This record gives sequence, C-alpha cells and structure tokens, in this order.
Amino acid sequence: MTISTKKLFPITLLISTMMASASVLAVETQTGTLSFKGLIYSSSCIIDINDTNSPNANVLMGRYPTSAFDGKDSEVGGENGNGKIEITLEQCPPVGKVTLKLDGKADSSSDQILALDNPTSSETAKNVGIRIYNTKDMSKALVINGSKTESIDVEGADTTWNAEFVAKYISTADTVSPGQADATLNYTITYQ
Repeated sequence: MTISTKKLFPITLLISTMMASASVLAVETQTGTLSFKGLIYSSSCIIDINDTNSPNANVLMGRYPTSAFDGKDSEVGGENGNGKIEITLEQCPPVGKVTLKLDGKADSSSDQILALDNPTSSETAKNVGIRIYNTKDMSKALVINGSKTESIDVEGADTTWNAEFVAKYISTADTVSPGQADATLNYTITYQ
C-alpha cells in the first residue's frame, strides 16, 4: 500500500500549528511590588553627660580618707551623687541597639580598673584606681581598656534615651597612699 505525500503534508502542518498554539497558551505572567524601607537620619545624636549639654564632663568622685579603704579590692564612693555618670542621647533616629566602649589606661592589675593620671607623680594617690558599673548590673565592672563593647538596653523606639553608670574608687593593694585621684577616660557610643 502506497501513501500519497499529498495527504501527509496537510496533517503534518495541522499538528505543527496545534503545537505552536499550545506553547503560546502555556506562557504565564506574574507581577508584584517591591517596597523599599529605610531611614536617613542626621549624622549624630546630641550627647549630654550629667546635664552639662556636652559630650564631655567632669565626674565628681568626692573626697575620702585613706582609712576608708579596708584592704585590697576595697571600693569607696559611688553614693550621694559621687561618681554619677548619666548619658543621655537626644534627637536620635529611632534607636534599636546602643553600644558603649570605654577606652582608657587600665591599671596593671585589671582591665576593669582605670589607672589614675600621672601615676609617677608624688602628688598622685598610690594603689588606687577607678571601677565603672552600669547601674542596672552592679555585679560586674566594665572593661575600660577599649577591648570590649558593652551593649546597653534601650526600650522602645524613642528618639531620646538615658543610661546611668557609677564610678567608684578601688584599692589595688592593702594600703593606699594619699594624693590627687584624677583619671581620664574616652568613650565611644554606637547606635543603630
């Protein structure tokens, strides 16, 4: 039996046309929307230390006799406003995370004890340093040699927040010698 090529051509053309139509019908289009969310804020908050309207402040430590220290690791001060460090950030973007890094000269005995200025001067107290605590956790002094960043809890999304710290003198030996007990500490606050 012989099949005519005249009859095959129209059937092949019909099948090809049907397949092309089916592939055109299978195309789907999806659409959506991208929403970009962010915030552009001023380069820095206003920092106020101890209500001075300044990022720099003197922290009044008070005056104490050497007899107030009762051997090594004895802490003195931190009461009645002495040693108060209140940090306020104002006009900030809504803050989610705040960290504080303290960077000062640590006493040779601990990275949590700030050494006094001019330690070799005869006018400077001996065997005394300063510890700093977050008032929310007085069980652990902050690291002051710049090697650690401390997280500070900030509640909500306020544009103003406060954190309170306290500084205390600490004896680094069994006996303390009298003299000037000043120290200097730099800090870095990071907020996101």
